[in-house]
Amino acid sequence: MLRNSFFLAVLFLTAPLFGALIIDDFSDGDLSLTLNSANSRIENLQTGLTSVIGGSRQVLSMLDSPIDPLNDATITIDSSAGTFHLSTDHELAMYRLEWGSASLPDAPGQIAVLNADLTTPNKLGYFLIKVASASMEHTVGFTLLSGVDEGGSFRSNTTFFDLPASATPYSIILDSDLFSTVDFGDIDYIGLGEGPIAPGLDFVLDEIVWVPEPCSLALLGVGGLAVIRRRK
Repeated sequence: MLRNSFFLAVLFLTAPLFGALIIDDFSDGDLSLTLNSANSRIENLQTGLTSVIGGSRQVLSMLDSPIDPLNDATITIDSSAGTFHLSTDHELAMYRLEWGSASLPDAPGQIAVLNADLTTPNKLGYFLIKVASASMEHTVGFTLLSGVDEGGSFRSNTTFFDLPASATPYSIILDSDLFSTVDFGDIDYIGLGEGPIAPGLDFVLDEIVWVPEPCSLALLGVGGLAVIRRRK
């Protein structure tokens, strides 16, 4: 797969993010899911969440191949500790966290489009993905959709990047310039995830936030900063 070249910032920081909009801090909507030989696919939708953008979170996960019931492996997804924790000892075809809908809802109870305006106070900013730990490096995609409810004229951008292995917390910055085709005044869907995922991954995601400028300018002086150029 060809990947566009971009700059990805990895920050080791603990500074507060004033003016930030929480996408999800996993403090609401505890879940505990298990994939095994009897349950190879999960589609879990939670609604009415107070600390999640749009009030809803959907978790999708699917095994890459059947698990032998005589030697049962398990893939667990848990948020009871206020984080998103994925642990697998079997190859995973994909996992994805979703906020908002990629298609216009047509049934009661279906997740709604976000209609989120991220242009206030201005059009500049970045997404901050705070990782608590990762046992191994893996590639994920971060997707934005806008205009979903505008008669089929929606726009989409996906940025792929590597989450490094680390036993200590770190943060990934995705600048708004990476999503040049979407309308930040009408973000309808946000998605994070990818696959396949190799066995042995233990990944803990702490929080995802949208940080408008000038907050990011202040953060550049906080903690160590490593800039990684995306490989093609």
